[in-house]
Amino acid sequence: MVQYFSDERPAKSCNSSADIVAFFKHNKKALFVDCVENGGFSHCQQFYLMQFDSMRKMCQTFKRQKYIHNKGYTGTTLSLQLSMDRVTRLPYIFERWKGAVSIGIMIKENEIEEAAKMIQRFMKKSKLVFTIYIQKTITESNTPYYSYPDGKKQYFPNGMYPVNIMRDLSIESITTTHYMLTDVDVFLSKSIQSTIDSYSDILQDHHNLVVLPLFEYRNSSVIQKCFKDGVCGRLLCIVIPMKCSWNRVPTTKSEVLEMFDLGEIQIIEDQYHNVMNMSEWREYNGRLMLSRYFNHMEPYGVFRRSAADPIFHPYFIDYGGNKMELYFQFRAMNYNTPYVFPSDFGFNIPHKRTSHSVYYKQNKDIQPMNKQYWSFLKMYKIKAY
Repeated sequence: MVQYFSDERPAKSCNSSADIVAFFKHNKKALFVDCVENGGFSHCQQFYLMQFDSMRKMCQTFKRQKYIHNKGYTGTTLSLQLSMDRVTRLPYIFERWKGAVSIGIMIKENEIEEAAKMIQRFMKKSKLVFTIYIQKTITESNTPYYSYPDGKKQYFPNGMYPVNIMRDLSIESITTTHYMLTDVDVFLSKSIQSTIDSYSDILQDHHNLVVLPLFEYRNSSVIQKCFKDGVCGRLLCIVIPMKCSWNRVPTTKSEVLEMFDLGEIQIIEDQYHNVMNMSEWREYNGRLMLSRYFNHMEPYGVFRRSAADPIFHPYFIDYGGNKMELYFQFRAMNYNTPYVFPSDFGFNIPHKRTSHSVYYKQNKDIQPMNKQYWSFLKMYKIKAY
């Protein structure tokens, strides 16, 4: 396991990509995070950790923000985690969300210059924090590994993507009472930020969650070609010469209903995101509707950050229960039944399936995260069904 804090606190003004790179190279010793052996289900991967704060134009070591202890509502920060192959989504996400954003991004050590140039593109955006997890160059002497309860180690010669640490780094960097949790492949409706602010009275109770209906394209030969070959343009864009701006992705409920009725899109109704009945949602005109609530759910939504509220368990490093485990914590703590956004939504952006994701789906039962997940369920003493 790793601990993402340091006694050394270097900080320096950064106004360009060159400044970001220079800060990293000059302070590598202070930014370095080593492994701490923590037994079964833990993992080891050496990395460096730094932040860029657009408000202050500052590079610094990771800074965990203080909790806001009052019972009020001060705002919601969009919380994302990603790697360099997903940064093309950011301009379109920022078009839909104008407020504070906290991003956990994982890069390899040899990607620091590319990442710095990407960050420079967004330096003028206010209230944006990048927390940068930089995987230390892997050699035979520091190959990352995952520890099983029996002491066996599984090595990752190409490194691992510690997904829940990335989520937690993003969450721990916010300065608002609440955060909107999504993944970078989810585009939000354009009105969702103002809608969330209108729920401030509901969100003041930290036991209340507001979760997100999630839509996707219906299965077709076009979507299968996207999954297989990464040819996804026809799904995402109304083609303008020399420009593809993901302008086919719906931004309003009326657009969702139109595309749904035309048979182009569908609600994601698997056990992980099945938060509402579509026929009820399309006709609902009230302020909030109650969500379905069941085991193995993992919808995106709005959560409170406080000392009383859980965040993601950092032992989850791969597919298999990494978000579901958080909802089991909510169940164990007797949280209220969630609400559903009645007019806002997320839309899942299709992309080429990686060989890793295909392998996981084909070998799900033997994956270490699944075994870890079921072990955690027993710890929380929650009966799964």
